[in-house]
Amino acid sequence: MKIQFTQEPGYVHDLFYIFMTAYGTAETAGEEDMRRIGETFGTCPPELSAFFYPREDGETFVASLYEEVQEAGGPRGVGSLLESLQDEGKVLSRFLQFFFPSLEEPEFSTSALSRYIGESAYSDTLKFHLLALCIDPEGRIRLLAEELREKERLLKKYTEENYPVLLNLQAGLEPDALFRLLCPEERLDNKVLEYSLSLLDRELVKLTKRDRYLLLLGCEYENNRLLRAIRSPELDLVQFGKVMSEENRRKILDMLLERGELCTADIVKEWDTSVTLVYYHLEMMSSTGLLKSRNAGRTIYYSIDGDYFRRAAVALQKYSVE
Repeated sequence: MKIQFTQEPGYVHDLFYIFMTAYGTAETAGEEDMRRIGETFGTCPPELSAFFYPREDGETFVASLYEEVQEAGGPRGVGSLLESLQDEGKVLSRFLQFFFPSLEEPEFSTSALSRYIGESAYSDTLKFHLLALCIDPEGRIRLLAEELREKERLLKKYTEENYPVLLNLQAGLEPDALFRLLCPEERLDNKVLEYSLSLLDRELVKLTKRDRYLLLLGCEYENNRLLRAIRSPELDLVQFGKVMSEENRRKILDMLLERGELCTADIVKEWDTSVTLVYYHLEMMSSTGLLKSRNAGRTIYYSIDGDYFRRAAVALQKYSVE
């Protein structure tokens, strides 16, 4: 099995993570991460938050634009993304279709956009930023490019200062074992396998399967809940208790019990809350094992994993004393 290390994906992930942490849309970022990254990289203009707002599948516009540039054969790195931002009209069109896939280009009038945005299930804050971007797209896209350049300058310095951390991590890694662990039923010999490392998103473990399999790992990836669960299949009652102790997550379970399966937008519409908050709860429940998911195009549908709860019942049975 041939596995190649590549630096750019982890570096670009860290760049986007700076913005997502500042806007509170990075589901893996805790208060300590937000403080640390804020002190190191400064604030981010609030008017750029829509560019880094995760859709219900967890993808952000900037990340999707970067992937699009890569798939078109562009060089890896921030430079190709910045170059794509120069075509502001194309960026605006791509941005609107990212959030509203059914929107046709002839409908890009102010009235049609206002209607689409107003009738959407997005939060009022995101609706405000979507409308504002439609009013001044050139200004906001130029500001995005400026901020990406500035944060990339700071990230380059930070990466150089902390490069020994990456070297030590890479020296102790066994990427072939991780790929086998994460793809237990797949033949990997004929796949293009790559891995990359993140300094900022410390507990990151993310495997993307496209024309190549790309594994992103944080510098403290061993602490990742999902990875620990795969390595130790015995049910973690402490984590089960943490998940079940939050009222909103119990409400989600009740909704799923009644309806079978739901996507993020279904819950957002019923609760009148943000996509980010619902996605955070769903991600925690999924990574712990309470939920299973299936993809339908760009939409992810969640349902209860009955096997997990049966295992939980067995694990708790020993405490059922007379």
